[in-house]
Amino acid sequence: MRDCDVDAHCADCENGKTTCLVAEHRQIACDPKQGGCAGDQKCTEHGSCVPAGLECPVDQLGVPTITCEEDVDCLACDPLHQVCDKAGKACVACVSSPPRPPNSTSSP
Repeated sequence: MRDCDVDAHCADCENGKTTCLVAEHRQIACDPKQGGCAGDQKCTEHGSCVPAGLECPVDQLGVPTITCEEDVDCLACDPLHQVCDKAGKACVACVSSPPRPPNSTSSP
């Protein structure tokens, strides 16, 4: 997710999010109040176009309660919960990668 102040800042953003929601300084794909998604997609309250029927129920703290297998399962969730932690099967902000081994070089 990238910060923006004008639509031009979103020109090369991913997932069709080419419009800036200036009030929140974030990119969106559609206007939650007016829609704007193609075909059989719907606009979420967070400004993402997702397949119709995809939902992201949350608990009283706003944490998604769905079980995910892939990132696509989390697309209807808020911007801080659109990555699937496959180990925990939960929609999260990001997933830690295992540490990379240091570069090894050998001398002749």
